[in-house]
Amino acid sequence: MSILSKVIKKIKYLQLKHSSPEKRPELLRKQLYHIGNGVRLWTYYFGTEPYLISIHDNVTVASEVRFINHDVSAITIHRYLGLPDDYIIDKVNKIELLENCMVGAHSMIMPGVTIGRNSIVAAGSIVTKPIPDNEVWGGVPAHFIMTIDTYAQKQYEISKTYPWMNEGKMIYDINSYEMKHSRQDFFFK
Repeated sequence: MSILSKVIKKIKYLQLKHSSPEKRPELLRKQLYHIGNGVRLWTYYFGTEPYLISIHDNVTVASEVRFINHDVSAITIHRYLGLPDDYIIDKVNKIELLENCMVGAHSMIMPGVTIGRNSIVAAGSIVTKPIPDNEVWGGVPAHFIMTIDTYAQKQYEISKTYPWMNEGKMIYDINSYEMKHSRQDFFFK
């Protein structure tokens, strides 16, 4: 790889790293297999085969999420089987995030995973198998926690108890002094 191509690669990486979650999909549009509309990406870790990642409309991916399409255990298997150097074993698969799903911070999405429509992956999860539509999963490895209906109702009820909320509207600006102190008083006093 020439020095110029290394510099260009580094510039693209820094541009991606420092872009907004709304701008990042546009920067990745030619690298990923598919990126839909309304996608927000807080992460910039798309593994060694980003062309095997498909992200559909209105997907949200939090920070530090890692996409792993390629499993280098194939090298160990190659050695274990005593195969000649010119014989290749490959272990690779697609990752697909369907409409309106969300992946929590610091999660890992492994090869062959599809995350269903309207589903949520809890922060810190390792997803090793497909997640059906309308479910909340979490853990290591990720497992079913509850339906999206149950989770949505639970969050709706909790939100109504917050003193900075009034009939589904925030009383204060999200970054205001009043909001900060209202939340501090609620959670710490």
